[in-house]
This record gives sequence, C-alpha cells and structure tokens, in this order.
Amino acid sequence: MEKKNIFTTKFIAGVGILTAVEIVLYIIGAALPLGTININLALVPIALGAMFYGPFCGLFLGAVNGVATLLTPSVQSYFMNTELFGQWAILGTFLACLIKCSCAGFVSGLVYNVIKKKNEIVAIIVASLVVPVINTGIFLIFAAIFFKYDMAAIVATVFSVNFLIEFLSTLLLCPAIIRIIKIWNIKNGATTEGK
Repeated sequence: MEKKNIFTTKFIAGVGILTAVEIVLYIIGAALPLGTININLALVPIALGAMFYGPFCGLFLGAVNGVATLLTPSVQSYFMNTELFGQWAILGTFLACLIKCSCAGFVSGLVYNVIKKKNEIVAIIVASLVVPVINTGIFLIFAAIFFKYDMAAIVATVFSVNFLIEFLSTLLLCPAIIRIIKIWNIKNGATTEGK
C-alpha cells in the first residue's frame, strides 16, 4: 500500500495562508484590549485549519496563536507579573498560552472528523464552537491555578464581552467562509479537501 503524502503544495499553501491570516487577526485583536485580556480574533483560522487539514493543523495553528499571545506586551506585563501573582506566574502564563489554543484546535479537528460522517453542517458548527469554548475553559482553569488573586476581575472580563465576541465570530464566520470556499471550488472544479 502506497503511503499518502499529506505535505502537498496545496496543504503547505493552505496552512501558510491560514497562519498569515491568523497572525494579522491576532495583531488586530491585540490592538483592542478588553481590560487585562485581549480579544482573540484569530480563533477562526484555527477552526478552519482544523476542519480543512485535520487536528494536527489545528494544533499547529493553536500553538502559533499561543506564541503570539506570549509576545503580547499586555500579557507579559500583567500575567507574568510575579509581584502580583507569585513565582509561578511566568510558568503559568507560558503553559496557559501554549496549551489552551493548541488543545482547542486539535479537539476541533477531531470533533469535525467524527461528526462530518453523519452531518457535515452540524460538524462545521460544532467544530467552530469547540475552539472558543475549549480556549476559554482551559484559560479559566489556568487562571484559577496561577492567577487566583485577581480571578474575579479575569472572569468578569472573559465573560463580559471577550467570550461572546470569540464565540459569535467563530459561529458566524467559519460556516460562511467554508460555504464560500465550497461554492468557489464547485465553480472552478476544485475540491475543498486539504488532506
């Protein structure tokens, strides 16, 4: 049996484009701080990558998001503040940033692959929503462990507008973008499968 090469030109180009879009959206979101937390507009490319190219692409795009988050000045000055949060603040910030979106992207890809066998529309919606839910859930777990001294302010900020924007942006944009891509591909005789 011949082993299928997933690292095709189409795969590399698609992941590269999603990575670039993710970085641009992250920079825009970082420019719109909401209290101590930035709005993460870059969750949409993570979900799209997970659905088009699989769980490991979602994990990769999530890790890119985590590195971008670590480099954000507001994250460094607030969450890595050892005077406010103690000696484990830097480790907690590092782990939270790298794990939350990476897990969200990976699980989104898994969920999509399981549900699409029964209903692709439901798979797209659920996989889109998995990203902000897991991203926020894991962040809150790390906040409870490492940043508990300011937990009330963090939870109030996360659930006031931040989570709502992330949730609605993935819910509305991912299915719409996938639909546009499918229409484009049908008109041009291409396929949407990146794998």
